[in-house]
Amino acid sequence: MASSELPFGIDRSRLRLDGKDPYLCLHFVIIFVRDQERSLRFFADKLGFRVAVDHTFENGNRWIEAAPPDGTAQLGIAVPPPGSEPEKLIGGLTDICFTLILAKCKAPL
Repeated sequence: MASSELPFGIDRSRLRLDGKDPYLCLHFVIIFVRDQERSLRFFADKLGFRVAVDHTFENGNRWIEAAPPDGTAQLGIAVPPPGSEPEKLIGGLTDICFTLILAKCKAPL
């Protein structure tokens, strides 16, 4: 690579760049939604995700990445263009799996 710059949203402090072992990490997985703000509130308020990136481009499009509490990967929360193939994926199976470990749960879920 000609530049050492990383895409926005990558936390350099979490990357292991010692060069001793091959290193691979998952940056983000995109999920397509109809309402970014509502989806962001779900991930943040209900699942404890933090906002890693919230960027509005000059054309008005918004890019959001939310990370789970351990910060190991991020979800790109995107609104696809109307009538596009990605728009047809909204509400469908994503094959994205989350693992939740409950330890000393104080209230029933």
